[in-house]
Amino acid sequence: MRYGAALVVIALLFGGAGYWLFGGDDLPPPRQVREITIVNITPPPPPPPPPPPPEQKMIEQPKMAEPEFKEEKPIEKPQDEPVKDAKNDEPPGPLSLDAQATGPGDLFNLGGKPGGSPYGGGGGGGSRWGWYASMVQAQIESALRANNRTRRAVMEVQIRLWADSTGRINRVQLVPSTGDAELDTLIRNDILGSLTLREPPPKDMPMPMVTRVTARRPS
Repeated sequence: MRYGAALVVIALLFGGAGYWLFGGDDLPPPRQVREITIVNITPPPPPPPPPPPPEQKMIEQPKMAEPEFKEEKPIEKPQDEPVKDAKNDEPPGPLSLDAQATGPGDLFNLGGKPGGSPYGGGGGGGSRWGWYASMVQAQIESALRANNRTRRAVMEVQIRLWADSTGRINRVQLVPSTGDAELDTLIRNDILGSLTLREPPPKDMPMPMVTRVTARRPS
């Protein structure tokens, strides 16, 4: 009995094992459950805000000065002063050679400019440079008489002479013209323009020296 019971137990074990091995193929395999892991991704922080723009300083424009309008007073016309003696107030000017003509002949009459000032006229001894005026006038008359063309010419002209420190005539001006262009050129360039005075002019003597030449035919 004891051995029979043992056999029954063994048979049951083998039967159960066989059923498990051969009869269990029809059962579906156990379902695998996937585990889902949720990971929270933290977003990156937002970028910092841009710096505020620099404050623009307002440049104050300089204020334009408003023009001031001043009422101009009418200009008072100066009253005419009484005329003084022109001979005493006339500044040094051209020297007038108004000494009397010297030498023979009657074609030339050399006289000073009309209304000559005390600086230039009044006769050979009546001016500061009267001695020099007489000398220059005599030399001009001699030069005009020595030329055949001017000796026979008829003219009335004012001659202005400029002399340098050595006495050489460096400029001649005829006012007005003689009316003959060739005669003007002859007097200005050849006769008087090449003339050297016998003595240099005084250092303080004003220029030009002025004389009036009147050449006329004898009656």
